[in-house]
Amino acid sequence: MLRALAESGRISNLPTVWTNVLVGAALGRIATDQIEPAPFLFAVAAGSLLYLGGMLLNDAADADWDRAHKKNRPIARGQLDRTTAYVLSAVCLFAGVAIPASRPVPGRLHATLLALALAACIVFYNWLHKRSAWSVVFMAGCRALLYPLAAAMVSGEMIHAVRPASAAIGFYTVLLTLAARREDLAGARIGGAWAWLVPMPFLIAAVEYRPDRPVWVAIAGIGFLAWSVLAARRATRGRIPAAISGWIAGYCLADALLLAAIGRVDLASAAVLFWMLTAVSHRLIAGT
Repeated sequence: MLRALAESGRISNLPTVWTNVLVGAALGRIATDQIEPAPFLFAVAAGSLLYLGGMLLNDAADADWDRAHKKNRPIARGQLDRTTAYVLSAVCLFAGVAIPASRPVPGRLHATLLALALAACIVFYNWLHKRSAWSVVFMAGCRALLYPLAAAMVSGEMIHAVRPASAAIGFYTVLLTLAARREDLAGARIGGAWAWLVPMPFLIAAVEYRPDRPVWVAIAGIGFLAWSVLAARRATRGRIPAAISGWIAGYCLADALLLAAIGRVDLASAAVLFWMLTAVSHRLIAGT
């Protein structure tokens, strides 16, 4: 049961959520470089619960399709009850919104509205993603809203500095999700251009922050680009699930790049460690 829940919740991807929150918190306190521990931990908890709720809802909503096309999913193979997944998803989504709404975080109102918007994106994506390709917009919102949510929870304000980062992760997520729509198609491959398209939004965003430590930004950028190209090579060879897992882990390296771009090399190092944790965790629990 616990193994099935871990697979359904794709807990191996949780470190990518934590680095998203880390970037948002750093941007929220960009003027002072001081991140208060308590609001930050509340932001991590809220982001994690919203993510887990979304993943459980995805498996519950796709149960019939998975039984026909993806029999290795926990519900499809009978190790997790569909109703249980729906209930746990609702609990996680409610708790993810309740944390900023009820805890003494600086930007309670802004954070609550952002958490509600994020939860809405999760619900709409899972409702529409088998019906319309435009559902990728809602998936992009799921990631793009994590930065301002974390910023609001640690600073109490809507921070304009998160806009380039949110735009970057939104475009990255759209490209990743479009690729993921092909992972269950027999013989499907993804063109080599994806190697350059996928990382481009973050590379542009890093430049927009006008980094004052370009050497570290260059190192982070090269590492992120190399990892993205490696994932893309898997896609061109038909190993699309492996490529998707690589691009998901790439969220952490992209966050390391953004953190280096705003001068937080210390936090960028932590993001790299979370990338390693995600890559290792994917060997135990699939990220897709």
